Parts: sequence; C-alpha cells; structure tokens
Amino acid sequence: MIKKPRRYVIRHYPIAPLPPTPPSDQRICVGVIVAAHGIRGEVKLKALTQKPENVAAYGVVYSADGSQQFRLRVVGMARGLLIARLKGVTTRNAAEALARQKTKLFINRQQLPPLPAGQYYHDDLHGLAALDAHGQLVAQVRAVMNFGAGDILAFQPEPGFGDGKEFLLPLKPPFVDKIDLTRRQMVIEVPEGFFASTPPEKSSEKSRKKP
Repeated sequence: MIKKPRRYVIRHYPIAPLPPTPPSDQRICVGVIVAAHGIRGEVKLKALTQKPENVAAYGVVYSADGSQQFRLRVVGMARGLLIARLKGVTTRNAAEALARQKTKLFINRQQLPPLPAGQYYHDDLHGLAALDAHGQLVAQVRAVMNFGAGDILAFQPEPGFGDGKEFLLPLKPPFVDKIDLTRRQMVIEVPEGFFASTPPEKSSEKSRKKP
C-alpha cells in the first residue's frame, strides 16, 4: 500500500509591533554595551539594575536618542558582564558598532515600580545640582557608585570651588540630604574648609576692598 505524503500546515503568527519610543524625560538607563561577543552579534553588557539579569525584564530597550529599539535577551555572563542578544543585531560588525559608541540602553520609566520615600533610581540623581546649607550651588552629581558598602555620589565642583577635582560623598544624611527631584537639586554637607578656593562672589568682594 502506498502511503500518501503527510501534509504540513505552516502557520504564521504575527509579531507584536514595537511600542512607540517614549520621550527622553520618560526614559531611564538600565545598561551600557561595552563590547562585542562572538561572531553572531552578541554583546557584553554592563547592567545598571540592582539585579543584573533584570536588565532584560522590561521588554523593549531604546538607544539614548530613541532612534533604535531592541528586544533584549540575556544568554550568559562573563567576568561581571552580561552576554546578551539584541533582536536585529546578527553580526559581529553590528555589535562592535554599538560597543564603540558605548551605546546606553533605556527603558520606559512607566515600566518601573514606584519607590518608597527616601529611595531613588540612580539615573534620577545624575546631573542634580548640589547646594550647600546656605543655598549656594557648589557642585553637580556626575555619577552614582557602589563598591559594596552603600551608594556613593561623585560630584564635579562648580568653577571656583576647590581644585576642580571630583569628590565623593556617601548617599546618606548628613552628607546628602533634602533631595528634590522636581527642582533637580539636593543639599550636601562637606567639612569646613573642604573647598580650598574662595567662591567667585566672595573673591570679587575682596578684590573691591583692596586699595
């Protein structure tokens, strides 16, 4: 008896379209592409989430300018970096192009859960103005770091304060207080005499008093 060939039905399932890119003030950085990995377009990714693997838990990620969108999947880890695949990136050349630009990956802020009072997403602290107890602008937040003993803020002094070199303060009172994300500012406390240089307005006053 001759058996009839089996018929296979190929079903095409629609792929969900990518969501619209959120505006820049609604994006928050969750990772940075630092290197290519292998020959199939995989990348090494520095995660900025509390748990590194959570970088892929929010669905679509976006480039800083919103011009690129990727679906991200974590496939491994190597020396503290995640190995990830970005949908549409299939060659090493494409992965290296993203790595050369140190491409930052963002998600829609609305995907994040609200935080309890007194807790902040690191990305929200970048660029905040740092005022002293008298309301004088003395520095800006350049980065947030954590070496295992708690969060630390790196500040870049304003011209005329200190020697111009970055300084660090722990992210806790009394060193850092009164964080206001709406006004994009915080109050910091540094030891007396910490800024060796005289603030610009004071030095101008002294210059006027000279004969």
